[in-house]
Amino acid sequence: MGMTNAVNGKHRRPYRIFLWMVLLFSVGTICAIMIVDIYRAVPDTIYLKAGEESEISFHVPLSGEIIMTTGGGRRTREVLNDLDGQNASGNTDSTDHVAGETVSAGDAGRSLLSGGGATDSIGDDNAGAAGSNAAYTGGLPDVSEADTESVIGRVPVNLAANVTFVANAENSYRAELRLFGIIPFKTVQIEVIDESMVYPAGLPIGIYVKTPGVLVIGTSDFVNEQGNLVMPAEHVLRVGDYILSVNGTPVTGKSDFVSRVAQSNGEVMVMTIERGGEQFDVAVRPARDQDREYKIGIWIKDSAQGIGTLTYVDADGEFGALGHGVSDSDIGVMLELGEGALYRTDIIGITKGKRGVPGELTGIIRYTDSNCLGSVTENSASGIHGEVNRKLMEQIEAEPIEIGLKQEVSIGPAQIYCNIDGEASYYDIEIVDLDYDSQNINKGITIQVTDRRLIALTGGIVQGMSGSPIIQNGRLIGAVTHVLVNDATRGYGIFIEEMLGR
Repeated sequence: MGMTNAVNGKHRRPYRIFLWMVLLFSVGTICAIMIVDIYRAVPDTIYLKAGEESEISFHVPLSGEIIMTTGGGRRTREVLNDLDGQNASGNTDSTDHVAGETVSAGDAGRSLLSGGGATDSIGDDNAGAAGSNAAYTGGLPDVSEADTESVIGRVPVNLAANVTFVANAENSYRAELRLFGIIPFKTVQIEVIDESMVYPAGLPIGIYVKTPGVLVIGTSDFVNEQGNLVMPAEHVLRVGDYILSVNGTPVTGKSDFVSRVAQSNGEVMVMTIERGGEQFDVAVRPARDQDREYKIGIWIKDSAQGIGTLTYVDADGEFGALGHGVSDSDIGVMLELGEGALYRTDIIGITKGKRGVPGELTGIIRYTDSNCLGSVTENSASGIHGEVNRKLMEQIEAEPIEIGLKQEVSIGPAQIYCNIDGEASYYDIEIVDLDYDSQNINKGITIQVTDRRLIALTGGIVQGMSGSPIIQNGRLIGAVTHVLVNDATRGYGIFIEEMLGR
């Protein structure tokens, strides 16, 4: 019997070790997931409106201190003023795209105020207990003009409770946070903005953008005069290259480049190209095909166009639209911008979205000077930006509203504001999830369309609706960016502060 127990004990030991390893691995995995979730729950940058009391509510086990320094606060444009006397002109922009499972459719004396009850107070070292009423009112040391980045205050912060904060634009702030108050975890920049109101637009727009030079979207071989397969540009040009000039003369577009190749007489062409942000020269010798035409074996393009939605216009006539960049559908990369314009577009048809097939808005874009509504000056991951003219401003029906920052957005009811059938309307949606991960700015807001009118009209979110303003509690909080291919009623949005470049 004793030997049997000893044998059984030996057999059980590896099993017990295995179970302990599984347990430790499971606990470690859960802890890692929790840490990642906590990290992602707090944005890398928090924006506050100058002089306004803001509540920060993340409810995560992070605490530390907010460090205040003089200078360096980023001032933005002034609060919305009357638009009389202002006028801008230009032109621009872009298309929605398919990607994976989605389609792109205070001052020194009162900087930190107290909370109460479950709200954590932020004050000096003798204040801050939950449930107390306290405020940071201590004096600050004199700071000379030369000492523009001096630390002028350090106050405790606990993100496990609500935090009420008032800041001004003259100072800079950052939060040094520790996990469970012990482990150094994350530094969060706190930026102060002046501008707080914009016009929500919701207008369909025709977008035209032109690349610098021409963009290489493919390479191929061809049969030359001797009947051999050749590819002159092989190992020289790559997909994604921009050809900016040939033999020192700028390339103005696709037809210009094709003409130069055809007239090369087979002589070496020295091309200045841009690749990965760097410019350098390469040499290619064209070859004649069986039709005796000179070619180098590449496919090129010089522009993109499509329909999107204008998100907002500010007091200076500057706009943001789409909520994602204009990308080339052939190679899936965001286009560099040479020039661009917005044009009047008329929606003439709607293809409803259904499972596995994204819907779309069909429209006529009127590419004439008289129908030009503005200029595109930037194509970025957060959308297209530029200036509108008076013609477009006259089409905006909504009154200016405040912007809502990330910490002011909550899971729950909201609305999409857009013009699909000739009249701007508000459509009900539900915000079902929020993601502050800075690596995925176009999908920070997960939404569900609940409005039966919109579902009946479009099936939910369709291509062309990218840029439609998302409004919650009377504030512009973001814009629609993508739709789930397998469920047209669900999609994603971008936080408005990302579009504003905050």
